[in-house]
Amino acid sequence: MSKRKDGQVRGQYTLEYKLEAVRLVKGGQVVPVTAKILGVPTQTLGNWVRLSDRGQLAGAGDKPVSQEQMELARLRAQLARVTMERDILKKRRRTSLGNHCEDAMDASLLTGKVIGAHKDETAVYQEENRERFVVNPLMDSASKCPDVINQGLHKHHRGSIMNRNTGMNAGQIIGTMNGQQVVGLDIAKKVFQLHTVDMGTGEISNVQIKSSKVREHFANRKPCLIAIEACGSGHFWARELQALGHTVRLLHAKAVRPFVSGNKTDATDARAIWLAVQQPGVKFVGVKSVAQQATLTLHRQRESLMKMRIMQTNALRGLLYEFGATFAKGKKALFSEIEATLEALVETLPQVVVDSLREQVERIKKLDEDMLTIEPIFLSWPQSNSQERRLHAGCNVV
Repeated sequence: MSKRKDGQVRGQYTLEYKLEAVRLVKGGQVVPVTAKILGVPTQTLGNWVRLSDRGQLAGAGDKPVSQEQMELARLRAQLARVTMERDILKKRRRTSLGNHCEDAMDASLLTGKVIGAHKDETAVYQEENRERFVVNPLMDSASKCPDVINQGLHKHHRGSIMNRNTGMNAGQIIGTMNGQQVVGLDIAKKVFQLHTVDMGTGEISNVQIKSSKVREHFANRKPCLIAIEACGSGHFWARELQALGHTVRLLHAKAVRPFVSGNKTDATDARAIWLAVQQPGVKFVGVKSVAQQATLTLHRQRESLMKMRIMQTNALRGLLYEFGATFAKGKKALFSEIEATLEALVETLPQVVVDSLREQVERIKKLDEDMLTIEPIFLSWPQSNSQERRLHAGCNVV
């Protein structure tokens, strides 16, 4: 009996045993699997197959394999083959059943009933007692395009007439509000994006419009509900579109963001605005008039001047603190002591630095003068309504 290089005894097998192993491999079994089942090294079984193809396979043996061992190896191989076939059939059956269930579910969604023992009793009752249900005119026009209606409903609720009516009453997506077609408009500087769904035909439109063509486009449309995100120039375009006879709704950005799916593009933003405006309980931003925006412009100018003055004052305090000069809190305390402090630092600092600090003091005083020129405008501004009066009352001289 020969030995391997590692000292283990080399196995010897009869010709019948080798032929049976080769037959299993040629019958469709994989060499590594067959070798593992028979307890034969994979390389050895591969050599047997190659020798058999060349007609050189021969048995050896002073230690023949018994008939029981051959039968046990054959049964193991047969069991492995049957197990593999069973797993393949089970997987194929599971896939087939899944496809059949999906087809049945699709058919049930279109008919409003579930195929099999489980039926949509609501849909059946609706069909049998059709005269007891009042048909909504919006739903009647929208029923021509069920795919659009189903877009806003859960898949188990699609196709059922009662479920669609319930979804519409709860604020589901149907594409119309108060009898007007809903349009989502994403505004920008040069190119606008428009998203809408024609509830008569089910056509989905998501197109770009140049800003110079927006008025012309909406002037040729029948009155509709236009949703715009309340961002830069949003109030301006809201007023322009209202002048053309349309209803405009401004939405806060945080109300639109949850409906942006995928990458943030103009097309997805317009669709998100179209979806958000139709949600139940959504809060809208009031459209400001020209006078209101003008008042806010003055407030923002004054606020900007105030921020620059505070920034310049704090910088001046920090620069002088590097040379040991400190001041009490407040603008009045700073300006009452600044001249004396600069005179004391003339002998310590170069003259060019002292002159630069004096120029910064003059800049702060100039900012004060600019703020004083804006504040009298608030007092003389015409206050036509309560909202403007509240805006004027919010101006506190600092």
